[in-house]
Amino acid sequence: MDWVDARGPGNGDAMALAADNVHGIIYRATVGSAGYTAFGKGVWKYQAGKWSSLGGEVASLGVWTLAYDSAGDRLYAGTYGYGVWCYNPSDGTWAEIDYDMRAYDVTALAFGGGKLYAGLWERSNYAGKGVWCYDPADPAGGFTDTGGEVATWRIHSLAWGGGRLYAGAEDRSTYSYKGVWYYDPASHEPDKWTDTGGALANYRVTELVWDYDSELLYAGGSNFGVFYYDPDSPNADKWTQTQSTQWPPIYPPFVCEVTALAYGEGKVYAGCLDTPNNYGFIGVWSYDRTTDLWTDTGGGMSAYETKSLAFDTVHHRLFAGTAQNGVWCYDLNNNPPTWCDTRGGVSTSYVNCLAYDPADRLLYAGTQTEGVWSYDPATSAWTCVSGELVGFQPLCMAYGGGKLYAGFENYLDNHRYMGVWCYDPASPGPVMWTDTGSPAPAVHDLVYDEGRDLLYAGTGEYYGDGGGQGVWSYDPSTGVWADLSGDDVGSYKIGSLALGGDRLYAGCYDASSGWLGVWQYDLANPSGGWTNTGGSVSAYQARALAWDGSRLYASCCDWASYPNYGRGVWVYDPSIPAPDKWSSTGGYLSNSIVYALAWDGDADRLYASCWYSFLGTFDGVWVYDPDAGAWDDTQGGLDRHFVSSLVYDDELHRLYAGTGGEGVWYYGAPPTIDEVEPASGGVGFEVTVRGSFFGPGDTGAEYVTVGGVPAVVKPGSWTDTSLVYYVPAGVSGTAPVVVHNLNGASNPVDFQVVPSFTVTASVSGKGGKVSPPTQKVVQGGTASIDLIPDSGYHAETITDNGEAKQVADPYVIENVQADHAVVVTFAPDEPPPPPPPPPPTTNTTFYFAEGTCRPAFDPYLCIQNPGEQAAEVKITYMLGSGTTSE
Repeated sequence: MDWVDARGPGNGDAMALAADNVHGIIYRATVGSAGYTAFGKGVWKYQAGKWSSLGGEVASLGVWTLAYDSAGDRLYAGTYGYGVWCYNPSDGTWAEIDYDMRAYDVTALAFGGGKLYAGLWERSNYAGKGVWCYDPADPAGGFTDTGGEVATWRIHSLAWGGGRLYAGAEDRSTYSYKGVWYYDPASHEPDKWTDTGGALANYRVTELVWDYDSELLYAGGSNFGVFYYDPDSPNADKWTQTQSTQWPPIYPPFVCEVTALAYGEGKVYAGCLDTPNNYGFIGVWSYDRTTDLWTDTGGGMSAYETKSLAFDTVHHRLFAGTAQNGVWCYDLNNNPPTWCDTRGGVSTSYVNCLAYDPADRLLYAGTQTEGVWSYDPATSAWTCVSGELVGFQPLCMAYGGGKLYAGFENYLDNHRYMGVWCYDPASPGPVMWTDTGSPAPAVHDLVYDEGRDLLYAGTGEYYGDGGGQGVWSYDPSTGVWADLSGDDVGSYKIGSLALGGDRLYAGCYDASSGWLGVWQYDLANPSGGWTNTGGSVSAYQARALAWDGSRLYASCCDWASYPNYGRGVWVYDPSIPAPDKWSSTGGYLSNSIVYALAWDGDADRLYASCWYSFLGTFDGVWVYDPDAGAWDDTQGGLDRHFVSSLVYDDELHRLYAGTGGEGVWYYGAPPTIDEVEPASGGVGFEVTVRGSFFGPGDTGAEYVTVGGVPAVVKPGSWTDTSLVYYVPAGVSGTAPVVVHNLNGASNPVDFQVVPSFTVTASVSGKGGKVSPPTQKVVQGGTASIDLIPDSGYHAETITDNGEAKQVADPYVIENVQADHAVVVTFAPDEPPPPPPPPPPTTNTTFYFAEGTCRPAFDPYLCIQNPGEQAAEVKITYMLGSGTTSE
């Protein structure tokens, strides 16, 4: 599986910035959840108004410091415990410098005099390791210790200027601050380090920057503002406090905690945090030495803590990195200069919970410190929907009945629980959230029953081990909460909830007995109360639950076996007659702590995020095939991340993962083509594509290409498993058919585009119609036209490209080698001949008088027929004997 960073919520941290003032690029170091571990967001660059990851081996590391070599066009990144890395922009590759550096944390980097300098310390024993030097001209030499008196100190900051390296240092062994020292590589002394002394001799200097125009060093740190150092000053104390020459003195003085420094185009910029004196120095301030005055830049950055600064001399802009609100840009091209958020979604949010709205196709993410956000997969846009609850932390969420429900706590007020609140996307303002008035303020889990239109809440402290108030239901139509617990689970903490098979399942905890496995409640027959599913998990914690349509999955922990308490995932089959209906899914996750579960009904797979107990490392997301009874690692970018929550969207076929410090990621199943019918055809032909995971067809991201050329899709034909397209013009020969959607591109299936011709059929006059009026026929193919006369008409003539043809129905053209224009005329049928007149009405029997003939004479009769038709005559003679003869 190829996991994709959803680039949100929020815009993340920027613990360090570095400017490439040759190419006009800003580089950004992110930490994410790294803290003192390996997990982070790596290094990003800002170019042409967009943020993009530099990727590579550093992509998932927490990076704390950066340095750029403008002459060699190389970027250097320092990590905590994962060494120093070099990035080559020309080929986009990372290379680690001196593997032995992984034993230390890199606290500061600076490049100067053709060499890279790194400040180090050893976290395991808090021992400072001074400053080390790396020469890119001798990469095999690795890092070497600059030694000197700073060799055992922790280095807070480094800056190169005037042929020297300056360092803000601290001696952790004596917990004493050492001000600023400088290193002269040209010195012939064994110890090339010298104390700048003076006013900052005993200060904690965390920020340094060199003013390359005036050849001055600026220093800032803990609650003393900013000083500058003039190496050419004849004074013994070469340090001068900024904004100290004004008379009368300016009040309040520029005294604050300086968290970042940068120099550009004649001014020094400082990121400020106010001191306990509340002098009001917050945001980013600029300093003009000609007037010795600091000025507030104001704007949006005033609301955030500045972690880093860098000046872009190419575009005349200052960039400021924050702790969790991204990177802001101060544009000096505007008059007056203005701040704007660069955005970019380099998320370092810690996501507690996820919920999905299938109707509007929106994902909701609840974060630890940045509130609730919504994500639209069609536009990849993140929107903060925290409203008036922006200062609260959502602990659990559920979506249903067109609304989002969340259990909150106020993390700024000693983690005070706030109960369940409701967000209605249809009416988001001015009040976005309403309190449902839940009787239990501490809510651990939520689940929505769409069939009954009820919300279920599992109560109990989220962080503590105390009891709870069981399970409650909330009716949105009445706004009434009802206790479903009874005497069975009324005092239990509910750690997890799931709906399935008309039952509500709950992972239960009793303050006196500990975890009690999974209990069930028959929603169709509530009089039966709660019953324990018992079995093998009866004494386990069920951290997460998921229903697959007929069975329940539970991620379990056995706290009696602490610290190796992970017990993987178990499955409960209510249909089997055995007393113990639970069985372990086994496999690699047997001893893992599984944090979240999600069921994929498309592929019938279970997803689980886990932490491997013995190794103490996060193992990302794994997938379970119930038919094979096997687990497999999804890998693909999340294999070393902490995944706190999972949710599956069965319409867009996406699995979303909320992480601990890296925002939200997703895996989307791309389209799969099974067949293309017909396998060949000409331009304009209708072609049917069958497969799976095509998506809904209405997100704006679905389309089909044939040989790389977009094809028109027949209106109304797009479904999740099939579609019809028209072969586009401009393709020939073998042209792969590919279906595209939000999750990517399908497998290509070859379609043979052959020469084709258009056969049109029309009617001259009236009396009938032809079908089809237009058809596409491949070269050498056959066209057939049905002639459909009106009642009383018949096909009279057929002309094909102006040539008269024999009338035939259907009219068939074989071996088509050109376009054909067929014209058919219809004519009225001839009236039938009139029926013959009836014979005249005459006597049909004539009697003649009796008489005789003379002897020897033959008697005869003369009979005339006046009609047009022959008539039969019968004559009867009366003989003398009294008989007759005919």
